[in-house]
Amino acid sequence: MDTYIEQSFKNISSDALHSLETRVHIADTIRTTYILKLLGLYKKDSKTVRQLSLAAGPGTRDLHGFHSIPLFKMEKMALQRSNGSSFITFDYKYHPPKSVTLIDNGKEYEELYEQINKDITNEIQAINNDCNIAFKNLEKTNEKNFNVVAGFRIDHRMIPDIKMFFNLLIPILDESSDLILTIGAGHTLEEFIGRKKILRDICTHLKNKGLSPKILALHSEGTHEQERKQPYFGVSPYTTYEILHCNIKKKKLI
Repeated sequence: MDTYIEQSFKNISSDALHSLETRVHIADTIRTTYILKLLGLYKKDSKTVRQLSLAAGPGTRDLHGFHSIPLFKMEKMALQRSNGSSFITFDYKYHPPKSVTLIDNGKEYEELYEQINKDITNEIQAINNDCNIAFKNLEKTNEKNFNVVAGFRIDHRMIPDIKMFFNLLIPILDESSDLILTIGAGHTLEEFIGRKKILRDICTHLKNKGLSPKILALHSEGTHEQERKQPYFGVSPYTTYEILHCNIKKKKLI
């Protein structure tokens, strides 16, 4: 994490300051991913991932955050410091997934998504529409068998009807898939409360289907206001507050 942030800030000009927010969001997603990996909840190798990303925005979280792999290297010290001794350095590398479908209904991404879809050299497609409509279109075009469904920092209003959401999602899922949803602080306390509630409602729905979802809270305990003011990592606008993970067996959802 430290290495990623340090490298992101090197030699940055004032004209590039707007990119800092994106880089911090990527770093936050790396942390989220490795919390799940270190707990043994998420085990997939990136090269096997057929990913459906909800509320994807520009896709930086879903690509470079989710699929960056930490590296350890041995480097030789300069001769003036030591007689050829080595030391450990840290790095990271992007490991692209097998395929990714980005979904976001924000009109500000319309032009970007058009550009993504014009590039036939990669395995990325982008859909600028509501997720429920996108699911139906993916089923019609036979784009199926997604084995990862990710929604980093979702807006609770994205899923107004949980039962309908999963009914539309089922036909395009693999027989076994990982569901990863996270929330941030929201712009207001009411949004934070709404986002916490949607994770718990989804968790209840999945438990009622015989699955074993888990919610990881990355904030202090207390009132909603106290929780929102005290994340374990980072600062409110840029950090993940809660993670929902579930290994979904398709036959149990049907």
